[in-house]
Order: sequence, then C-alpha cells, then structure tokens
Amino acid sequence: MMSENTPHTNSATSGESTRGAKKRASSWSSGRPPAETGSGFRLALIWHSLRLWWKVATPAGLILATIAGIVVWYTFVPVYRAKRYIVIRHDRAYIAYAGGGGEKAVRREIDHLRSPAVAQNVVEDVIEEVPILQGQLNAAEWVRTRISVHPLGSASEWFEVAFTCADPVASAKILNSVVENYQIFRDEQSQTRRSEVMRRIRDELDNRTKDLMAKQKDYKDRLKGTAIPIPETMSAEERQNYVRRTTFGGLSEQLLQVAMEEEVVTLNIAMLEGDLSKRVEDIEVTDADVEPVLNDHPEIRSLLAQIQDLEQQIIANKSASALNFAKIIRQKETLLGDAREKLESRKAELRPQVKEEVKQTYLDNWQRSLEQLKAQKQELTAKRKLLDTKMEDYKANLQLLSEGQVDLSFEKENLAMARDIVRRINERKMIFEIEEHAPDMVHFLDPAEVPTRPVEASPLKRIAMASMIAFVFPFGLATLWEHFVRRVSDAKQLVEESHVPVVGEIAHLPVRRVFGGVRSEEKLQRDRSIFEESIDSLRTTLLLSDDLEDMRVLAIVSPVSGEGKTSLSSQLAVSLARSSERPILLIDGDLRSPDMHDIFDVPLEPGLTDVLNGTCDHRDAIVTSISDNLHVLPAGDLEMNPHKLFNNGVLQHILGELREEYQYIIIDTPPVLSASESLVVAKAADGALICTMREVSRTAQVRSAHMRLVAAGAHPAGVVFNGVPTKHYSRSYGAYSYSMFTDA
Repeated sequence: MMSENTPHTNSATSGESTRGAKKRASSWSSGRPPAETGSGFRLALIWHSLRLWWKVATPAGLILATIAGIVVWYTFVPVYRAKRYIVIRHDRAYIAYAGGGGEKAVRREIDHLRSPAVAQNVVEDVIEEVPILQGQLNAAEWVRTRISVHPLGSASEWFEVAFTCADPVASAKILNSVVENYQIFRDEQSQTRRSEVMRRIRDELDNRTKDLMAKQKDYKDRLKGTAIPIPETMSAEERQNYVRRTTFGGLSEQLLQVAMEEEVVTLNIAMLEGDLSKRVEDIEVTDADVEPVLNDHPEIRSLLAQIQDLEQQIIANKSASALNFAKIIRQKETLLGDAREKLESRKAELRPQVKEEVKQTYLDNWQRSLEQLKAQKQELTAKRKLLDTKMEDYKANLQLLSEGQVDLSFEKENLAMARDIVRRINERKMIFEIEEHAPDMVHFLDPAEVPTRPVEASPLKRIAMASMIAFVFPFGLATLWEHFVRRVSDAKQLVEESHVPVVGEIAHLPVRRVFGGVRSEEKLQRDRSIFEESIDSLRTTLLLSDDLEDMRVLAIVSPVSGEGKTSLSSQLAVSLARSSERPILLIDGDLRSPDMHDIFDVPLEPGLTDVLNGTCDHRDAIVTSISDNLHVLPAGDLEMNPHKLFNNGVLQHILGELREEYQYIIIDTPPVLSASESLVVAKAADGALICTMREVSRTAQVRSAHMRLVAAGAHPAGVVFNGVPTKHYSRSYGAYSYSMFTDA
C-alpha cells in the first residue's frame, strides 16, 4: 500500500500503479512452496499438544488409568520363589597341578543348570506330584524359563538358584529336583568326558611308544653299518646342531626366494627408469584432480567462505517475518552473484598453474617410488651375497663329514624328538589320573524350603505402572495427532514449515465475561488496547513496506473458515479509516456466509450480489452512514451460484471505478480451499493477505492456499498470524498504553 500522504491519482495512473504493485508483490510469490521440512517430534510439539488437549486427555487418562488398575488388581496372581544356594569356584580345585576353571567354566555350569536336558528330567520326575506342570503345553520349557541363577556379589563364588511359580510347594519341589538332576547330569557328563580323554591319551601313548621303539632299532642298525667313524673332536650334540644350522635345502630355498624378489624389483626399476621427458608428456591431469587442490588455494577458500556466509544470511533473512528484509535480501543476492562470478574468474586464472603443480606432484611421487625400489634392491643384493657365502662355507665343511655320518646325525635328532613326545604324553596321563580325584568345583548347600510369603504381596507397583501408562496414553495419541495435523502454534513455526513470510501478528480478540467485576473490566480494556495496537502495527507495516506501497485493493483470504479473516478485515479497515484523510471501503465478498452487515449493524441488501448481477448501482449499495472515512458494501442476498457472479468480469470493472473514489479497498473473501471464487476476488485485487489462526490453521493448508493463489495469478503479500494471546504478544512486543487520551 502507498503511504498516508499519497495523492489521489486518475484512472490511468491507478492502473499503472496497480501493475507496478503486482510486479513488486510477485517477489513474495514467485517461488513454489517448498517441500515439507523435517517432521520429527519436538518438545514444542509435545507442549503444544498438552495445551490443546489437556482438558480432554486428562479425564480420558484418568478413566483409562482406573480401568487399567482394576484389570491388574483382578488378574493379579501372587507368585512364590523357592531359593537354594550353591558354591561355584572360579578356579578348579586341584591336588598337585593347578589349572582350568575361570569365568567360562562358571558360565558353563550355570548353562548346564538351566539346560533343556535337566528340565526334561525334572518334568519326568515330579509331573505326577505337581499338578501345575500337568496343565503346561511344554512343561520342560516352562520349567527352564523359570529357573534363575544370580551371584550374591560382584566377585562372589556363592550363587542363588531360584524357581518362581504360583504354587509355593511346587516351587520348592521343582527347585530341589532341578538341583538333583543337575548333579546327576553333571556326574554323567564328567565321567563320559574323563573316560573319553583317558582313552585317547592311552591310544596316543601306545602309538608313540611303538614309533619310538622302531626309531631306536633303526638308529642302532645305522650306527653298526656306518663305515666312517665319528670324529672325536666333535660331540654328537655339536654335530647335530651343526647339521641343523647348515641344512643345504634350507639355504637353497632362501637363496631362491631372495633371487626371485630381486628380479621383480629390477623389473619395476626398469619400468620407472624410462624416458622422464616422454613420461611428462603422457601425464593426463583431469579437472577432478585439479579441483580439490584449486579449492584449497587461499584466495579460493576465502571466496568460498564469503559465498557460504552470504547464502546463510539470505536464508536467515527469508525466514524472518519483517517485510523490510526484502531490500536486504536483494542486496545480499547481488553480492552473492558478484562473489560467484569472481570465484569462477579466479579459478580460470589459477587452473593452468594448479594443473602444472599436480603434474609435478605425480613426477615427485614416481621419483620417490624409484628411490625406494633401488634401496630395496640393494638390500636384496646384500642378502643374496650373504647366502652365497653361507652356501660356499657349507660345501667346504661338508667335506669334513661323510654322507653316512650326516644321515646318522639326522636319525639321532629324530630319535630325541620321539623320546620327548613320549615323555610329555606320560606326564599328561599322570596329571589327569591324579587330578581325577580332586574336589569338585561345584558344592550344593541345604535343600530349598517351601516359601511362606509371595514375591509381591499386592500388585501396587504393577497397578502404578499400568495406571501411569494408561494415563499417558491419551496424551501420546494427542501428540501423535498433532504431529500429523501440524497445527500452527507460533509465527516461527509457520515461517519454518510453510516458507511464507509473516507480515504481522494479531493479538487475540478480547471477549467480555458474563460475570466479571472491576478487575475483569480492567483486563478487558487492557486486552482490547493490545488487540487494537496489533491491528495498528499491521497497518503501519503495510503502509511503510516498499513491496506493498502501491497496493490499494487488498483481499483478506484464509485457507479454511474459522481463522479470523472477517475480524481482521473489519478491524484493518477501521484502523485504516482512523489514519486516513480519504474514505476507506470495506467489501463483504463472502457471499455464502456474510458477516459484515451484522458487525456494523447495516442492512444485508442491496449489496455486492445486486451490483454484480446488474440490478443495483454500487453507489446505491454502499453504506456511508457508519462514519465519514469508513464505508461498507455488504454481501447482499445470494440467489444464484457465486461463480457466475464473479466470473462475468463485472468485479474488475467495479474495482476500477472504486479506485477513483477510495484510497484503500479491503475485501473479505470466502475460504480459499473450500470456495474457489475467492481466487477470482484475490486475482482482481492488488494483493492478498493470508489470515491464519493460532492453534487452528494447519501448515499444509497454508502451503496449499498459497500455491492456489499463485497458480490463479493472485499476488500473496504474506501471512498474518492471528489469535496470539495478549500475554504472549505483550511479552514479545511489549505494551505501551496511553497515559491520557481524548478521542477528537
């Protein structure tokens, strides 16, 4: 809208200014509504749900909590836990040789205690004596799942074995049977394992003893048949160690491996020692190789940081609700474009230099690889020469020993190894036989007694838990509902989720209480003052905004009904009339559900319907008796389809004539999503304000309404957030009342 001192213009100038206004207003609506932002649960959403639904959720939660408590009370069955204590030593008991045990052994014993085999044996033993087992489909699994084993301390060897069920006698009987069957099972398993281990030790000892005797016989035979005597200067042990150190096959294998490695390294060196000048020509450096190095250049890093900072500033300004950020956004976008052009220009200048640097880096890497290969070759060559020297020494020393004497040394070495193996097996057999009679690592104490008290005498904890869950359940449903509905609770949420600018916030319209005293009247006056100040603040924002200064015909729209657009239209018109020297016209364009005639107490007809169908001139239908600066055109009595009235082109012609008579024209329209004729009215106006209501409007509906207005050719000027509580409004913007005021 233009400023308050804008002079009156003729029809041509008015049409030109209207086109300018539409052009500028299009800056608000040129982009498509973005996709929905993240829809995760927030603390604000939970608090918003509690504020909206606590009056319904609280009694519902109390009812559900009561029902849950009653159900738990009548379905509660007390259970009894029989206990028995056992000692499981972490270290295996021993007589002469320590070893075994540990945490794994303890865990294994506990698993055996709760094993299916033990549970099945328990069922077979006591099923006739315990009726509770007879009603189970899988009695063994039922028993196994109710056995619990817990240590009495963090590092204690004492464990509590317990069994829990509804029958105290059965719990003790089953637990004792579990322990007895575990002992039987453990003894059988231990005996079987020991027998198997001893059998394998004896079999292995027999085989190794036979092998030792055969080797002793072979050694004696070879010793008798040896033609060359063993030199007295070299003992048998020295000769055996000497032969082991100087084995010909081992030296030959090492020499062959080193020679192969040396040959591979030589080939790699030959490949790298090509013509370096020719290799430089063959290097191909791609943009993908250059770009990371280029972005790391100090100048490029500085430009990239500048661009990122500008982009963040633009995003932050677009999310703000003040219209004056439009100029700042345009300035930032201009700076952003200049920075991007400078970045591309500087990259083009630096790219050849960086490409040469990358190419040189490749050459340096090749040179380092070549030097490493040469050093590796020198090491392999030295190792090969050392092995050649050892081979020559071996050949020279081999002349001192005859072939038969060398073979005899090998036979003696094998015989010693066989004797050592037999000795070790005998030691193992002796250890196993001694430790077989060591004390057991598991010791059982007194049998379990029949428990006299249940684990839980009354289900108070269960009732409390069930009641708490039942009480919270309605609040959870409310939060889930609000999560999907996405009702607007504040202007910040509206901007973040709809990405439509908020041009103003309107305080909640105060309502007089039926039974109220002096304080109630004072609060009413204070709230009314804040409400009127919020309307005046919106008016001032519209009058001073550069993007809306030429908008003289403004349509007030809303996504759905009940969002306060009629109140906003009437109060905004009153505010404009108070501040304007020329008359303001308020048109009731909601033909289906008109309200302006009731608000200003004027006749319903003649009205806009009579003007549009040609039965009445607009001068005869406009009510001018309200005040000198505020005139009202009521809706009239609707007798035909509103689409026929708005689509005949009469509305645009009437608005053109009314521009010459009125400084501003405010049009109240039907909801955009439920009555499409509002799109025709919004398109005929210079701009449209989308009215939303706190805790009523939904972000998806706001986006949809904005999208429809843009698609129809209208020019949304922004969103007005209506229904803000006066406390919140005064807390956000402050309250500044008059100390003395006289209405002239």
